[in-house]
Amino acid sequence: MFSAESHFSFLLVSTDLKAQVWLLLARYSEQNSPHEAVFEMYKQAQEAAPHWEETHFYLAQFYDTLLSSCIESDPTSSNSTATTTTNNFLSSSGLSLENKLRMMEYIRLAVNTYCRSLKYGCEFIYQSLTRLLTIWLDFASDLVPFIKPVPTTTSRKQQPLTVAATNLPDAAQIKQYGQAKLTEITREVSSWTTRVPPYLFLAAFPYMVSRICHSEDMTSKALNSIITQVFAAFPQQTLWMMINLYGSSNSMRRDRCIAIWNEASNIEPGLHDFVVEATVLIKQLDTLCMHAVTYGQNKISLSTQFKSFKRSYANQSACPILIPIQSQMQVCLPPPPVRFSLSTTLAHVQQQQQINNVDLPSETAVKLTAMVNKQGSLGRATARKTAQVGSTTTGTNRMPQKTYYDARHQPFSDAVVTIQSFEDTIEVLSSLQRPKKIVIHGSDGQLYPFLCKSQDDLRVDSRCLDFCHLFNKCLKKNSETRRRQLNIRTYAVYPINERCGLIEWLPNLCTFRSLVTKFYRQRSSNFSEVSNREIKVYGNSKDKTKETRYNDFLKLLAFHQPAVFHQYFFAAYPDPNRWYISRMNFVRSTAVMSMIGYIMGLGDRHCENILIDTCTGETVHVDFNCLFNKGLTFEIPEKVPFRLTHNIVDGMGTLGVEGVFRKTCEIILHLIRNERELLVSVLKTFIYDPLVEWKSATREEVANMKKQQIEGGEVVNMKAQTHVRNILERVRGYCTDELTGKRVVLPLSVEGQVDHLIQQATSNELLCQMFIGWAAYL
Repeated sequence: MFSAESHFSFLLVSTDLKAQVWLLLARYSEQNSPHEAVFEMYKQAQEAAPHWEETHFYLAQFYDTLLSSCIESDPTSSNSTATTTTNNFLSSSGLSLENKLRMMEYIRLAVNTYCRSLKYGCEFIYQSLTRLLTIWLDFASDLVPFIKPVPTTTSRKQQPLTVAATNLPDAAQIKQYGQAKLTEITREVSSWTTRVPPYLFLAAFPYMVSRICHSEDMTSKALNSIITQVFAAFPQQTLWMMINLYGSSNSMRRDRCIAIWNEASNIEPGLHDFVVEATVLIKQLDTLCMHAVTYGQNKISLSTQFKSFKRSYANQSACPILIPIQSQMQVCLPPPPVRFSLSTTLAHVQQQQQINNVDLPSETAVKLTAMVNKQGSLGRATARKTAQVGSTTTGTNRMPQKTYYDARHQPFSDAVVTIQSFEDTIEVLSSLQRPKKIVIHGSDGQLYPFLCKSQDDLRVDSRCLDFCHLFNKCLKKNSETRRRQLNIRTYAVYPINERCGLIEWLPNLCTFRSLVTKFYRQRSSNFSEVSNREIKVYGNSKDKTKETRYNDFLKLLAFHQPAVFHQYFFAAYPDPNRWYISRMNFVRSTAVMSMIGYIMGLGDRHCENILIDTCTGETVHVDFNCLFNKGLTFEIPEKVPFRLTHNIVDGMGTLGVEGVFRKTCEIILHLIRNERELLVSVLKTFIYDPLVEWKSATREEVANMKKQQIEGGEVVNMKAQTHVRNILERVRGYCTDELTGKRVVLPLSVEGQVDHLIQQATSNELLCQMFIGWAAYL
């Protein structure tokens, strides 16, 4: 093993350079060196740069890797229906007591090191904070069956983990050691929260809110204390992230939410009036969303049918509440510190060699070259920013004098736009659920429209869009995607309860169906009559063979539904420059969402769930309820990975899927594989989220979820492990040929996987088997 220390003695190197080399050497050696040697390398890096976020973050990840390897060594893990990211390891019969004690120590070390990394920076916050909270809370959940006895009214079938835990021969020792470790971890987290500004927790606030009913008392108290501090510091933003708890049908969630708001009002007395006004607004919005509209009614009056609502904002002295548009809800984190680039490491060493007239050993040069080539995302620019001194921007938390965070940093703009009043006329849309479009008058004099949607659970949409927002950050960091200006169009979604919520209204959007049918009508005056007749003939093919259905589909495309979408770009953008830019935006945005949707298993991409921005040509996706390959469980399964029908391809121009679309897909898939640790870590947290009741569950699982809600408030996803496994396989390049039903034995390259997906998505043999409402003929 190459010893970096033996060569530092003759080199006049800075501590920054020394720390970087030790850190790279540790990461380089993780897979092929003993754990003790790797720990020593990380220790050297931490001693050289104790205030670097990276040195602590990558060590925490190494502890996390060791924990994962222990979990994977459990012979029962592959058949497990685990409900936590830690695989309910304490209740496993396949792990020895020694392994369980070692894993508990890894959890303590990982949490402790993640806390230290966040103390000195937030460059990796979306990995470190989400993982810190997840393993802490899941470890506490794993320990609950050992702490709380089985209720006498509960059958053994209803509490399998509790029964398994009490039947283990070492249950008493696991309980004693586990409680000691959990107490130590909880104290460390509670102490750490006083050393960092509260706005850091906004990066994972939806997940924290989802665990508000945690079943372990000490952990629940500590978590709710953090939520209280964040709400007291940023009530305007966090209010909208918590309204689904206040409006929840579960009494425990609602009571915990009210308790947090009351406690925050005690910390900041000025919040009392704000909380009262907020609760009134939530109730009024709930009433408005759930208001039944008679058939044919397309407008209602706020002053006539919701007098109390109108009266609340007739008085200008009403407590101002922030308008929840996306631009006002996104937290602005401090930029990462800057340092020299590691690409200059070898050159610097060679320069010092010439100055000191010392021969650099060939082995050293080879090792440094290898480390420079493997540096990944560790490279920086010039000199490291010095630590800042100060306290947080609020009076509720104080940071120590030596900290990375600047007390002057403002996570949100000072110019907050609040609700001034509501437009009296409310438009009722004609879709199935009859959503209502309300218009808010802002304090800046502008109008802000929102969609009040009822009879739909928007919590999954909200979390999915949070993930898309995170992926946009990855797109901005990557040079290839940044140069092409790739991004996902996102918008604000705030569920009021399990039945309804608010959706930010995006202007200038039209459904894909409306744009395509417009040009079909221009081709034929009796298009609707002929089209409906032919589609009905094609749709009545339940008893037809696949070959007959395939022939009917080709006939429908050839004679009645030819590709016409290219005409939209000619008609909407007569200027050649705008035509080219808009069509390029359409192709690239379609490619980005195709790859992201495939990885997440996003289905139900019918023509009303894909919108086109008539100003820019970008595609905007809505309705994210069909996730994690839920479409494959439908009565008529969705076998195509994403929507790439003949009209979508026609809109891409002469080259179709070749050229820009294929290249963009390859770039996005390369980025997903490079950032898989971050994305899978966040997706794991999303999938195991107990607040999200997954609709793909069986009736028995749904009944169990409802029982859990009544007893403890938290809901677990029984199929979480399957979802995680499927996502990891797709990221690694494993695919299934839906035509033959055979799974690819070896992982495909990025180019091979993209080619396979395009062939599947454009296959008429698969498209003809889609549900008629999906409209594969458009």
